[in-house]
Parts: sequence; C-alpha cells; structure tokens
Amino acid sequence: MFRSLAFLLLCLTATACAAADASQKLTVDIRGNASRIDALEHYVVNEPVAIHVKAPSAQSAVLVGVAPGGGNVRIPLQRAADGSFAGMLTLPATGIWSLAVDAAVAGTHAKTATFALNAAERDSYAGAALMLALSLASIGGGVGLIRIARQGSSQAAPDAP
Repeated sequence: MFRSLAFLLLCLTATACAAADASQKLTVDIRGNASRIDALEHYVVNEPVAIHVKAPSAQSAVLVGVAPGGGNVRIPLQRAADGSFAGMLTLPATGIWSLAVDAAVAGTHAKTATFALNAAERDSYAGAALMLALSLASIGGGVGLIRIARQGSSQAAPDAP
C-alpha cells in the first residue's frame, strides 16, 4: 500500500516538475503579408518568455505594448545568428498584455497588429497531491480495518459440532 502511495506521489511530483521546466515561447513571423503569432494559451507570471521574431529584411525590431495596469512595455530585440530577432520578456503582473512588434524596414517602421498575451499564476499541484494522499490513506485504512475485523470474527466464532 505504501509503495503505491509513494509511486503516485512521485508521479505527481514528476508531472509538476515537468510543467515547471517547460519553457515559455513567443514567436512572431512577419515575413509575409500578414503576421503570424505563435503564443501559448497563457504565460506564467514572473517567468521568462523567449521571444523570437522572424523578419529577415528588418534592420531592427522592438517588442512594444501595454501592461494590464496601463504601463508601457518596450523590449529591444537583438539580431540572432539565423537572421531573426530574439529577446527575453518577463510578465510581472497577471492579466491581459497587449503587445506588437515594431520593425524598421528600409527606413520606415512597420508594426504588426496588436496581439494579446494572458499572464496567470502557476497552477498548484499541492492540493491534488494532498487529496490523493488522503484518499489512499483512507482506502488503506479501510482495507486494514476490514482485514482485522475478518481475522477477529474467524477467531471468535465457536466451532459448531
């Protein structure tokens, strides 16, 4: 019983660690007529987001936007070895962030359409782990009590002639 409990708790811990190690990425492709945004459903607050902008004809690129509280965001991006632009962003507040990429192309600035990022707190697995542990302890205790009751009733029953 204790082995299965330990195994299940280990599985929950491994799942939580795998979720914590997953990197957050944001990719913006502005090579065609319309920009293409590859974003996660939501981003974890206070964890880095790797930004990758595909704009080979641009001389520079900047991520601009507005935080949920109304503050302005401006992240200059650096040209990577593959010709794209890269940078890191941390979302310090929960809520909807309105962002866009401003790229300098041939002396003019081209800005993508505004896109939204949803920032939320990390999901907690502690409540699920506690419920699982209590459930397994209850089942184990119930099975143990049934076993004790059966042993006691077989010893207490008199042999009939």
